[in-house]
Amino acid sequence: MKIVKGKEEGVKQFKPEFVKQVPKAPAYLNTRAKKYFKEVAQVLIDAERLKNIYLETLAILADNLSQKEWAIREMSAMNRNKPGSGYKQKYNTGATNITTEMVVKRDAEKRILECLAVFGMDPKSDKQLGQKDSGQYELFEMLEKKMQGNQMVS
Repeated sequence: MKIVKGKEEGVKQFKPEFVKQVPKAPAYLNTRAKKYFKEVAQVLIDAERLKNIYLETLAILADNLSQKEWAIREMSAMNRNKPGSGYKQKYNTGATNITTEMVVKRDAEKRILECLAVFGMDPKSDKQLGQKDSGQYELFEMLEKKMQGNQMVS
């Protein structure tokens, strides 16, 4: 990581650079999250999309992948014991709500998608970052053109 001088004396700014090797996972991540951190880091490095300024985003992504996995495993275990119990909980009052595991899974999925957008791993951000290698956006463009063509015929 290079440090360049800022506009004011004594102000340090980090210069964004592509990461060349898989960095060490942060100590605060659990074992599964560290595994995801290393796996996803390698994918992003191979695609030349991981910059040093995005390492914390990578940690957030890994942590949420781990949380999603935990929630799915817990819901599966509950559903094996009593079908449907992994999705809905019933209170003594008769009220029902989705389970805590469903909430964890839903929130983790939302944060995962937000993190993937930072790395250009979804069609919209892919185009914004000027990535040409994934082909995701071209597929959506093709579908959009076909849909517009069908609307004109109608």
